[in-house]
Amino acid sequence: MEERSSKSASFPKHVLRRLFYIVPTVFVCLLFLPVNTWARGPLTKAEVIDILRTSEPSILKEFVIKHRARLYGVEFPMTQDTEHELRDAGASEGLLSALRALAPSPPPPPKPRPLVEGTYELEDIQISLNQHTFPKGALVLSKLSEDEFRFEINFDNNRYKYQGRFKLSADLWEGTIESYSEPGETEPASQHFYLCYAEAYSDNSLTVVINGEILNWWK
Repeated sequence: MEERSSKSASFPKHVLRRLFYIVPTVFVCLLFLPVNTWARGPLTKAEVIDILRTSEPSILKEFVIKHRARLYGVEFPMTQDTEHELRDAGASEGLLSALRALAPSPPPPPKPRPLVEGTYELEDIQISLNQHTFPKGALVLSKLSEDEFRFEINFDNNRYKYQGRFKLSADLWEGTIESYSEPGETEPASQHFYLCYAEAYSDNSLTVVINGEILNWWK
């Protein structure tokens, strides 16, 4: 009885034979991975790309990356650009999913510079807006709150006037042109304007984009 039990508890010979070949192979593969593969500390994007670009089997490279990430964390956020870089380097969807679960959240977009109320001038430049060309103009900003300004854009000595509001969104001053007046007509602006936003700069200049037309203003 003792003899039978000892035989049943031992590994089959074919399993031992496979292990004899597999274990040294894995060990040799690990030796040829980049030196920083086993470094301590959060995993960097450069390290992940270095490992993925080695000639070792994909299953081994991804095992090493996941192991490092679980032990020490991931230093970089998984943005769309980062995922594109890692795919180009050979990352599988399974690896990307594992890194997403461990990576820090991307930083919030920076808040745009506050607008400054006052009068801004636009001179010495030919611009075309709503099928009209103007040699110069003025923009008046009036503060309604920290996150909202009313604006009025005048061209050709007030013959052409556009009014609306800039409201602060997550990372942009989004504009809405509520009305416009031109010689002989006054209409809601929705028929003519589909894009409007503003960006302020440290030198008190201001860029306003309307229908793709870039207008640079100075106080």
